[in-house]
Amino acid sequence: MAVFCNDPRYQDLPGYALYLKTMPAIGFGQYAIARKTMQLADTKTVMPAPFGAVLWAKVSDALHQKFLTATQMPVLAMPDWDSGDHFWIIDSPGDQRVVGGLLDALYRQQFGEQPFHAFMIKKDGSLSTRQFGAN
Repeated sequence: MAVFCNDPRYQDLPGYALYLKTMPAIGFGQYAIARKTMQLADTKTVMPAPFGAVLWAKVSDALHQKFLTATQMPVLAMPDWDSGDHFWIIDSPGDQRVVGGLLDALYRQQFGEQPFHAFMIKKDGSLSTRQFGAN
């Protein structure tokens, strides 16, 4: 939750809305968090802190086709999060340099080098999709 709370896109989102956005991915184990070690100010205490996160869904063929032409960010019902074999990045808050490394690790380790897709918000605010990984 800390990664979302520190991301400017989510700072005005009510806590319950943030809960609804993250719980399906957490429930299905379809999330990853990138951490860095930080030293707390004026102490010798060192602790890991979250700097980026990725939430993904594994959707059905029908949802995959629908997502490829989506013009608005889709809202997934709980069963949709784990309904098929198509990996879709649903959100990736935090430091995008850290998230990029996390996506690379997920591609190699979690996704078994299967291609995955992500929603991208263009500068004009419109939605597009992008495929990552091999065809």
